[in-house]
Amino acid sequence: MSIYILDSDCLSIIFHYLHFAERVKFEAVCRKWRGVLLRYSINTDIRSIDISKFLKTANTDYYQQDSLSFEPTTIGILERCGPYLEELSLGGRWMKITQGVSDTIASYCYRLRVLDLGAVIIHGDISAILEEVADNLEVFSLEDTSWVDPNASKLITRYFDRMKKLRRLNMRAQSKYILNQLHDITGTLQSLDISTALREMSNSSLLSLLGKQQKLKELFMYPSPVLLNDEMISMLVELKELKTLRISHVPNDNYIVEFLGQIEAMKELKLREVRALTEEGLQAILSNLQKLKILSIAKCQNVFGFNALDHCHSLVELEITDNSNLIDEDLFSIFDMGLLKILRISRCNNVSHEAIMHALQRNQIETLDLTGSTMMTDEVLFAIASTQQELSYLSVNGCPKISRLP
Repeated sequence: MSIYILDSDCLSIIFHYLHFAERVKFEAVCRKWRGVLLRYSINTDIRSIDISKFLKTANTDYYQQDSLSFEPTTIGILERCGPYLEELSLGGRWMKITQGVSDTIASYCYRLRVLDLGAVIIHGDISAILEEVADNLEVFSLEDTSWVDPNASKLITRYFDRMKKLRRLNMRAQSKYILNQLHDITGTLQSLDISTALREMSNSSLLSLLGKQQKLKELFMYPSPVLLNDEMISMLVELKELKTLRISHVPNDNYIVEFLGQIEAMKELKLREVRALTEEGLQAILSNLQKLKILSIAKCQNVFGFNALDHCHSLVELEITDNSNLIDEDLFSIFDMGLLKILRISRCNNVSHEAIMHALQRNQIETLDLTGSTMMTDEVLFAIASTQQELSYLSVNGCPKISRLP
């Protein structure tokens, strides 16, 4: 029996079992199928979509061409499933989003709870989108997003006070104007990223923002948008639910980082290029963080000793980079716990192959990064082959004593 003799009701039932991308392709089979797919509410089950999945390549350079237009594809997708969507992502491919696309999102995607406009180039104004969805947004991302018209970016701040359900907000690398208006958001945030390479945010704006966000569990200032001071650290300590903190680029005239140890609920701490961090400061921090699961200390050149690692009894992930003061003995107590899943020891030239073999004998590692570790030898590779069943990522780039792999 041929499928072509089936009536429209039967076809609609069959099409419901297909993925959205397959349904779009089936529209080209014949007029009857296209009519069924467009008329019979086939896409009512689509709740989340990533527009980039429908584009022809994953190469971000491809999307920088001025001659390319994504309007037809994007608008076609949104017209089909927009009314049912709750989560929309444009895929972070640096696509140029025109006013036509923005208006289509506003017209069709009025049920959105999650809106990810990260890493795109916005050529227009997204106010119409926020006018429709600001009251219901739970997740909003403009991570590394750029604007053709900087004045259009400022218009989004009008909707901050309406985002009363917002739980996750990513404003990484956004402008000074936007960052300094974030204090208008009510105290519902659980995750906040305000990282920027420039000191764009005023101290008073950050204090006002953090003072409201007592439910915050994740805070990313990587790099920090302000120069941290005693008052700001005191505000961080007051965030009793904070479990994840990432901070970078704190100058060496700042001796307040040791107070981070007072955030007792913290499970993840990542510090990068924090010149204020010393051996004594690290001791003060780690001696209090008994629940810590993830620790990263990257390019912190003023840490001249790592005895403080003895306090870390629960780590599943450890990263230390660019510090010749780290030695084998600093690591043995962590390795002996047998809990590590991710280990990154990069460009720490006084860590030998013996320490890494000690880790491999007592832990099942999933990710092992030894980039630039000059004392590694082939014995590490033999130990991996004989002990590790769960390893999914390995880097030994820049390890001159390891033989060239075939």
